[in-house]
Amino acid sequence: MPLKNPDYDRKNCAYAAGCEPWYNPSAFMLPPKGQLGTAPRVISDFRYPWRYTFDLSVQKNFNLGKDKKRYLQFRADIFNVFNHANLKHEPNQATWRMFSQPSEADITIVDYNSWVAANPQRGLQPQSTAAGAPINPDYGRVRDITRNARGASFALPNDFFSIPLPRKFATTQPNNFDITTPEGLKLYRLRRAYNPQFGHFKNFPPETFEPMRNLQFAVKLYF
Repeated sequence: MPLKNPDYDRKNCAYAAGCEPWYNPSAFMLPPKGQLGTAPRVISDFRYPWRYTFDLSVQKNFNLGKDKKRYLQFRADIFNVFNHANLKHEPNQATWRMFSQPSEADITIVDYNSWVAANPQRGLQPQSTAAGAPINPDYGRVRDITRNARGASFALPNDFFSIPLPRKFATTQPNNFDITTPEGLKLYRLRRAYNPQFGHFKNFPPETFEPMRNLQFAVKLYF
């Protein structure tokens, strides 16, 4: 998988909510619990987006004496003439964590029922929340995915969530993953633990080094 997200769209969806991030989440995988990943601390062959600016300065001098040592200067400076949006990474490094810890508990009735409501085409029955209500077969099968994975150890395997991420993982809603399968349930949990700010960039605010288009005039007297 490439490090740069092939679905990143700088022109139409560069940094707003719901845009694909610059970094490609599918190029990474959560390491087994209790282990360090194999990615280097610094990925030196991957760069942030280019910055594009075009600045223009126009000035005119008016001599105030024959010796030309004294003159009046009118000047106009235009920064970022074409008003090109320049992006930068999120300065808060804490937001660059890709995942929080995915939930290892059995899927709750609330989460299951929300998924069923979002996927009516699957024809699954919601689980009753009434006290003492029997567990219906559909909910039982989804709940048992984690129960069966625990086995006699009463804990999920350390590599339970160490699976490849599909393309467009960052913008796929959790309820779009098929929780009736082990892989789908893992992706559902990973997506809910995913940090939506991972790999995103922001537009330079006006007070920073490269603002949006800015025009300024100056009059200077040299003597």
